[in-house]
Amino acid sequence: MDRKNIPTWIAAVVAFLLAAICFSLLPSGWAIVVYGVLVFGIALIYRASSSRASR
Repeated sequence: MDRKNIPTWIAAVVAFLLAAICFSLLPSGWAIVVYGVLVFGIALIYRASSSRASR
């Protein structure tokens, strides 16, 4: 079973929504950190779930 890629526009929309939420709710110093952790975490979850599906 091949791994399906997420369309670029969906990835961009998710990234922009996360940025909008983080930067509107948190002070800028914390927003950058939280945004980075969320984006990195989503990438890890996507990679782990897609590699499990291909097994």
